[in-house]
Amino acid sequence: MSFLTATKQVQFSKRIKAPRSTVLAFIQQPKNLIDLSPVVIDAAASSDDPNTWMITDKLSVLCLPFTTKYTSTFKLTDNGIDSETRAAAGVVLGDNWIANAVDGDAGSTDVVENVEVKANILLLPFTVSGLQDAHNQMLENLAEKLESGGGSNGQTGDAVTTPKAATDEPAKPPPTANDQVDTSGP
Repeated sequence: MSFLTATKQVQFSKRIKAPRSTVLAFIQQPKNLIDLSPVVIDAAASSDDPNTWMITDKLSVLCLPFTTKYTSTFKLTDNGIDSETRAAAGVVLGDNWIANAVDGDAGSTDVVENVEVKANILLLPFTVSGLQDAHNQMLENLAEKLESGGGSNGQTGDAVTTPKAATDEPAKPPPTANDQVDTSGP
């Protein structure tokens, strides 16, 4: 990356009134996550790699609409899904969605999304602002869909299936800036 590139960490979270297994099964389907975005107008899986998607967004800068295309590659994790997005102008997003069971409430799940944004210092404020608007809306859309019982796996009328790795056991939350990190070694 060039010396004009900056990195910013952004985190989003929402408690959803749905079991962890349901939330996890939903977010582990890339098409489901893509469809939650209010700016996506088209998406297709790559014929070479079904984990890589070509996505088109409709955005606006200074009230001027435009479309942008980018690729996102997804990887399932035990607690959610990771993705790497490569967009125009060298923008790179490292995204991690985690579904954490809520202690004492098997019917609720905390969804946490951690994003690392790498972009040109002139583009970073625009990129982060657009990301915040879209991803906050994605979490709202996720809650609305799953809390209303509409948590299909992307196919109308199909039930959500739980991957083998999914349980309703609480997962460890990701560290926050306030957490102390033990660097003393073993």
